[in-house]
Amino acid sequence: MARSHPGSLDLDNNRYLQFTVSSMVFILKWLFRPFASRNNDILVISFNNIGDSILSLPALQQLKKENPGSRITILTYSDLGFLFGDRNLVDSVVLVERSMFKAGGKIPTRSVIGRARECGCGTVINFSENPQSVLTMVLSGGRRFYGIARKAYAPAFDRYKTMRDLPHLQDIYFDAVESYKTVDREAASRILPVRQTLGDEIIITPFAGWDEKMWGLARITELAVRLSKKHPVNFVVEKGKLSPEVIRSITAEHIVVTELSSIAEYLKHLESARLLVANDTGPIHLAAWYGIPTVAIFGPTNPDFCKQPGDHHLAIFKELHCTPKRYNYCELGAGRDCPVRECLNRITVDEVEAAVLEHLGRTQPR
Repeated sequence: MARSHPGSLDLDNNRYLQFTVSSMVFILKWLFRPFASRNNDILVISFNNIGDSILSLPALQQLKKENPGSRITILTYSDLGFLFGDRNLVDSVVLVERSMFKAGGKIPTRSVIGRARECGCGTVINFSENPQSVLTMVLSGGRRFYGIARKAYAPAFDRYKTMRDLPHLQDIYFDAVESYKTVDREAASRILPVRQTLGDEIIITPFAGWDEKMWGLARITELAVRLSKKHPVNFVVEKGKLSPEVIRSITAEHIVVTELSSIAEYLKHLESARLLVANDTGPIHLAAWYGIPTVAIFGPTNPDFCKQPGDHHLAIFKELHCTPKRYNYCELGAGRDCPVRECLNRITVDEVEAAVLEHLGRTQPR
């Protein structure tokens, strides 16, 4: 049985749903094609989370480099627009609010479609595999559609690449670009961090995209207490995630707890960071983009697929019989169907503490 991305529509396993979605996007594509733009400008649609967005930057940079005669615009969520401001990546950035989508974020409203059509691009490259990006693409006013796609969305594309599982998430975005035009992957430069100096705080972020990726609040709190004996520690969480009682218990250990409401606030706190410790989650990629060494704790996800490259970024994981090796996620529903979470429970506080302290020694401030 094919596996689906956690939290996505079960398009891979439901033939009726596949047929319905395929028919709909095919009809929309050909219904609007007679009115499409015919120029060589390129619209890239990136309705991804922050980690995927950061890992797409090298492919986007190479697309711009090898298409000097095309104006390249990216359409993305407003809270991620800061990632694409460099003109070496794109010529313009068009932002939409997440609230401008319906049905749990899966259906673009007329406002989203209007902004896509205002770009006036004849070519559209889709960097996402979700329904909101595919629907925006076929209604964007473009004439030629490329990118990555799941099987149900394939009729919407002129050429596409299917989602791969290996070797690394960055390759998916090069696949998306190369469905349009082959580029020199080897020549693609690694995106340099935006900052070249480090602060003195260890930032710890305890949560993840879904619960089964979390090492555990009790363990990561104990780690924070131990590290705080030698280094300043900032326990950074999304506002409302921790109860007042838990916050009081952590601050009683002389650890700073910072509640944030936005990615912009998180970036501000990275200015004082020496190192980030977190689960396999977006802040790991954000810290790496910002130039901060990281220690990432992996459970039901494959570190070879999405870990940050380079010696400044450490992945901690346990290799078990169920550890994902050929896929991004383990076969137990990315951890959702696992009754024991052994992959995370076997990682001890002693082990992570030792790894963090050693990593601090290796990654001296620049």
